Amino acid sequence: MYFVKSPCKEFELGYSLSKSYRIPDMAIDSKGIMPDYYIDKEIKDYDWIDYVAGILNSK
Repeated sequence: MYFVKSPCKEFELGYSLSKSYRIPDMAIDSKGIMPDYYIDKEIKDYDWIDYVAGILNSK
């Protein structure tokens, strides 16, 4: 695992540095992990925080 601290040092992201072959039908290598939500061009650069907050607060 590789860990990266956020700029505010409050959060830490961990991600794998190697491939996994244990679940062949759910491979993510060479495809990446599909996001649950997309921030596309319709979301303005200054609106993405409100967009994400709306998703998180609706749960």
